[in-house]
Amino acid sequence: MQTTKPSYVDVVRTIPVQGRVDEQVRSRDFNVLVGDVALARNLRLTHKGKERLLTTGGLWAVVTVTVTANRHPVALYRRTWSGPDAITFDESRRAPSLLPTEFVVGQTVEGRLVFEITSDQARNATLQLSRNWIKEFDSETRIRLTPAELQSDGRLPVADAISLEAE
Repeated sequence: MQTTKPSYVDVVRTIPVQGRVDEQVRSRDFNVLVGDVALARNLRLTHKGKERLLTTGGLWAVVTVTVTANRHPVALYRRTWSGPDAITFDESRRAPSLLPTEFVVGQTVEGRLVFEITSDQARNATLQLSRNWIKEFDSETRIRLTPAELQSDGRLPVADAISLEAE
């Protein structure tokens, strides 16, 4: 008879901490609060004095978050949008990061995360934040994202453009 045992990664992998928008989610090393989720076809930003319009084949998703480190300084490297079909999108490299990576204990930092997603992955998505992809016995927040109310035709509200400010 064959016996199957969990792999080492399954035993020590990150521990999920579930939450929702407008709810303080407390993980082992940091707290996070998601305030707003906005979707748009274009992203408008000013970079080095020039206005730019970024387009995408899908949608831009902008998530406003507030992060506080709990016990010691923490760096959040995993910032992922996970759609309803478990398709994941990392934070966009084309748009400037509006949330630092490193956080000091007691300092509350507010910023925005910007993702390029496909339109079919916008509804019933989850924001995943953690220190690393696989960090032994570490917490990973999984926050259920709910964009603004549906329109009368049942579609998600998608703006033509969202404006971001960048240095």
